Amino acid sequence: MTGVQTCALPICASFSWSAIVFVGGLTALLLCIKPHFGLAVAAAAATGALLRRTWRPLFAPEHLIAGALFAAYAASTFALYPAYWDDVMPVLRLLYLPMRAPFRFMLHGRMAVTLAFIVVVAAMVVVITKAERRAASPPRLVALAAAAGFFGAAVIQGKGWPYHFYPAFGLLVIVLVDVSLGAPRLRAFAGGLGALALSAHFFGLFNGGIDMSVMQAPMRALKQKPRVNAIVSDFAAAFPAVREVGGSWTGRAPSAWVADFAMDLARNPRLDPRTLAALRDAEETYRRQLAADIRAGEPDILMVELRPVNFLRWTMSDAELAALLACYQIGRAHV
Repeated sequence: MTGVQTCALPICASFSWSAIVFVGGLTALLLCIKPHFGLAVAAAAATGALLRRTWRPLFAPEHLIAGALFAAYAASTFALYPAYWDDVMPVLRLLYLPMRAPFRFMLHGRMAVTLAFIVVVAAMVVVITKAERRAASPPRLVALAAAAGFFGAAVIQGKGWPYHFYPAFGLLVIVLVDVSLGAPRLRAFAGGLGALALSAHFFGLFNGGIDMSVMQAPMRALKQKPRVNAIVSDFAAAFPAVREVGGSWTGRAPSAWVADFAMDLARNPRLDPRTLAALRDAEETYRRQLAADIRAGEPDILMVELRPVNFLRWTMSDAELAALLACYQIGRAHV
């Protein structure tokens, strides 16, 4: 296989075209799924360029392949999926993008991702500078730059959800383990301890969640294999509870996040009248969609959240929904 020389690192190396196409294809796939991860790719490429002291690594073949494939994919969505741009994107711009966690929540909240990142990177820098010259190898520096790019992408998203930071921390764990392998005792201990602490931190975050198993017994008691719909703010409230009882889902949305986000954003007193009207319209659109789903699906069970959002009060404030819910008997389950 004919090779090509790439200069993303201070020492140029020759890679086969198959390897270059493979890396370029995977990078394109990354960008197609999460375009904001391009920040990590850019950070890694820029670091390679700085180390090489030339701009050429920015235009390495794998980067050109990734960029071309991503551009082709993005362009195809306008032709093949116009509803995404016409219907979905306006909702995301109105509701999803403005919903951001306060930066202090990311800095010292229950996830403490920013603080953990700073501590790990500081430890990484100490370990590298104290180690032999090989420890500061270009691949590790490029990996650290990519981790910083992943972290920056999560901060830009502004949600503060643990899985948004997972790529950054996963890459840092890999680098820490690499630093500790075959290293002197002190460096091996520092790298291994850092990797273990970061892994334990994220293990705790990713193993927390809403336990809706308390809903299963009441649902089974009401009817075997029930038809279910839910008016809840959390995506995890209805599933896997409905699946575990062998039920069937009758709604178009797994949660009432549109109404939840719209009501939350509408509380901002600095909103301009046009945005406020759009938020009210989004809430009303979901309300009408919910009414149509209940009427068409005739669910045996309606799961309605009482807190943190009292959707029972919200539902009963609408005449059409109140009439549809009049035939349901209200029961309570504490989660």
